[in-house]
Amino acid sequence: MIVNDNMIGLRIAEELLKGLLSTVADDIRSGRLAGYFNWKLLPRSGVIALKVDSTRFVFSSISEGMGYGANFNVQEFFEDVRSLQKFVVGSKSYDRMDVKEFGYGTQDEFYRPRRSEQAYRLSQAWLHQRKINTWQRTADTWKRKDLGTFRKTLYSGANLMGSGLAAGTQATGWAGRKFFRVLARQLVTSRT
Repeated sequence: MIVNDNMIGLRIAEELLKGLLSTVADDIRSGRLAGYFNWKLLPRSGVIALKVDSTRFVFSSISEGMGYGANFNVQEFFEDVRSLQKFVVGSKSYDRMDVKEFGYGTQDEFYRPRRSEQAYRLSQAWLHQRKINTWQRTADTWKRKDLGTFRKTLYSGANLMGSGLAAGTQATGWAGRKFFRVLARQLVTSRT
């Protein structure tokens, strides 16, 4: 296992290995230690880079150990392990900045957004466009020659309120998403 560009291995005297199960002793001799790692501790470990050799290991060990089950999502993994900057699976590399750019239509074996995530992303894109449009209409209102000062003020106020409402809804959506993710995690951990 390679963590923060350091290979982790154990050197244990052969006489100590004789007291262990043969499968455990063989794993220690061959350096297959990742299966014994408690993946629930990874978010608190301060790990910066993590490299594993197979997608099968990601789904069978890391995903199960982190509590994702069969729904491993690389974006969620980076959100949960805040210190992680680079995640390498075989020859495929993910870094924090690239993963943030994943969005609607991204095809990747480790990006599996839930329907709620898809709906959230679509609504955020729509709200962002509405915010820009209402702000632009506010600026355009003052350029019109056919409107008086009172109507310009009235239209601008309505458009500014629309822009503020869209921005507020967008921010509330982000905070609400974070709140419900934390709440769902607490419920899952309280069951186990």
